[in-house]
Amino acid sequence: MTAATARLDTLIMSRSQAPNSLRESGLPIVHQVATTDSIRTPSLEGHDVALRAAVRSLTVMQKDAIVARSDTELHWRLSSDEGPYLQGDDFAPAPLAHLAAGMAADLLDSVQRSLRGAGRPGEVRLMVDNRYTMEGSLPRGTMVGGALPPEITVFAGGADRAAVTGAVLSGVMASAAVALAATPLTSTFSLTCHGRQISVGRVAALGEPPPSEQERPSEFVPVATAHDGEPLVVKTWDVGRDPADAGSSLQAEQRRELHLTATAGRRPDGLAEIEVQIHRPRGSTFRFLSDEAPSRGGGGRAPDALTYLSAGIGFCFMTQIGRYAKILQRSLGNYHIVQDTRFSYGDVTAHPPVRGGAAAPRTHVFVAPDDEEFAAHALDMSEQTCFIHALCRTQLRTRVKTLPNR
Repeated sequence: MTAATARLDTLIMSRSQAPNSLRESGLPIVHQVATTDSIRTPSLEGHDVALRAAVRSLTVMQKDAIVARSDTELHWRLSSDEGPYLQGDDFAPAPLAHLAAGMAADLLDSVQRSLRGAGRPGEVRLMVDNRYTMEGSLPRGTMVGGALPPEITVFAGGADRAAVTGAVLSGVMASAAVALAATPLTSTFSLTCHGRQISVGRVAALGEPPPSEQERPSEFVPVATAHDGEPLVVKTWDVGRDPADAGSSLQAEQRRELHLTATAGRRPDGLAEIEVQIHRPRGSTFRFLSDEAPSRGGGGRAPDALTYLSAGIGFCFMTQIGRYAKILQRSLGNYHIVQDTRFSYGDVTAHPPVRGGAAAPRTHVFVAPDDEEFAAHALDMSEQTCFIHALCRTQLRTRVKTLPNR
């Protein structure tokens, strides 16, 4: 047994006593924030929307993010935790749940637009199944995260099933979130160690980083919204503290598959309601509310689909880098990231139709470890094991099934 393996076994047997920072903050899991010192969004570079997420670690598994979007002045604070499979506190949704909610909300909006454009309005519900893999040895540095093709099931009414199916497929093609999976994208990174930019390891390199955004203004506090009193994200089913696979994601040697299902529909008030279930490893279920930005015809009453999606990418990377350092019993100091994402919406009415688009995430990593060599290695391993960066770099052919409403 290697020293790293022994440390993993110790972590599995004894749960961390870190404080539940998210609960102690007294803040909602997700809320709109007001600031007089807004986070600057990146340039569009030919895309419709650019988002910047400033993500920081609160404890190893708990994170929060402030996400700003280029076409609105709204800022959202989102928080994330991990379940018992990673010995988290299970207080907030996991990173992959944010990604699943964002993908489902974007697909719902895109498919409904396509059906309306085809003269087939009506109630639409859909399910998105996301699967990921983890295989290899963490102590030997061979552990790799992977992503499998998303599976989409759309329930839509209409007697002409061929026409409905065609409109659904056009809507899926126009989805910006689907473009993230359908296009092979090489994520790029910069690395700042103790305030000084240093060379990255094997990952693709970025140029000079923006300000770290770590010292967030005190004005980042909740502001009143139309949905005060109704949480935008809430746990609807609790897996409990000791499921059979508790601690399974901390094993030194892994060969496993993860599975989440996001189910989305539109409420009478126009908000998208998404329930995300974590089937494997077993995790709690969370319900998300989403509303598109005003530029997309929404009211901005809840985070939009791409805000959830962008937060999920940052949260997943932060879990991996924190997990790696904890297993090796090394410190990354006060670590955080600034992440830029860009998306384009498709247009099914154009001739020929325009597909949705996505650019590779750009992530600026800020750490303060004992030595620079470990910082670069931690970055490499985090990109290598991050499920969502795997989804980005792998060209995945989305599977779509259309069924009558039930």
